[in-house]
Amino acid sequence: YAKATVDNLPDSTQKEALNQRIDLVEQNIVNEEAKTAVKNLEDNHNRDNLQAARNQVNLVSDEETKADLNNRTNLVEQAILITEADDAVKYLEDNQSRDNIANATDKTNLVNDKGTKASLQNRITLVENVISTKELTEQQAQAQAQAQAQAPTAQQDDTTQVYITRTGKHYHFSPGCPGLNNAKSTTQVTLSDAEARGLTKCQRE
Repeated sequence: YAKATVDNLPDSTQKEALNQRIDLVEQNIVNEEAKTAVKNLEDNHNRDNLQAARNQVNLVSDEETKADLNNRTNLVEQAILITEADDAVKYLEDNQSRDNIANATDKTNLVNDKGTKASLQNRITLVENVISTKELTEQQAQAQAQAQAQAPTAQQDDTTQVYITRTGKHYHFSPGCPGLNNAKSTTQVTLSDAEARGLTKCQRE
């Protein structure tokens, strides 16, 4: 309303002087709104208040005032980043999975304070070591299970008896195998022994 009224004045000198006074009042209002937004951010740390404070501070024209408000805003932003990083690391500690490492690491990298960052990184490393140990234990258990599963087969090969001939290229599980019809004599050996000689199973039984 004030600007509209001043714009209708015929005297340009008077109009300019009044507009300057209006601009000063307007900037004072902007400054107070920015200070209020930053104070609200300091009292209530969250990203919605952070964005609101940033928007209000960007409207401030006085460089000194803007710099002070930006510094206060940056301090709160770092506090928010530390909280988010700590939450991500805590989630990783409670849910130890490689899928959660990247998020914890990314949020920790945004923290500026060296001591806090180092502490968070150490916590991440501890969880990574636990995950690696768990994975190694699982791999060893799987290898042992596979070895145990294969053990009966090897034992069976050592005890199963087959029949071979002096010049034949195959072994036979049954002495009545058609593949032995023309054999003059047969010899009974273990399956593993027959395979060690390079013989293969007769396809006729």
